[in-house]
Amino acid sequence: MDEGDGGDQNGKYLEIEAHRRKIKGYIDLLKSPHLDSRWKAAEALGGFGDQTAVVPLIEALDGNIGDERALNPLEKARSDPDESVRSAAELAIKTIRMKQASTGTTPDSDS
Repeated sequence: MDEGDGGDQNGKYLEIEAHRRKIKGYIDLLKSPHLDSRWKAAEALGGFGDQTAVVPLIEALDGNIGDERALNPLEKARSDPDESVRSAAELAIKTIRMKQASTGTTPDSDS
């Protein structure tokens, strides 16, 4: 048995674990009281393209942003090559639009 193979496997395991910790850290930041922190976390998670971030991102949009400021980036996400990103963006857009309809707010109502 070659000890080099075990080292490669351990290195890969450590790399995967570090990636998971980063994603968890950014997911936790989505709950920050600071808008800038939440925004940077959302951008970072989008860059990772990890499916474990999809639901927390939708929850963050629904619970914290949930207004027309999120619509432009979500519209762009509808053309993402990843199906899960496109689906999550579509769901988030529908959620925001339903919230706007129920409160009577639309992008045009502010002008």
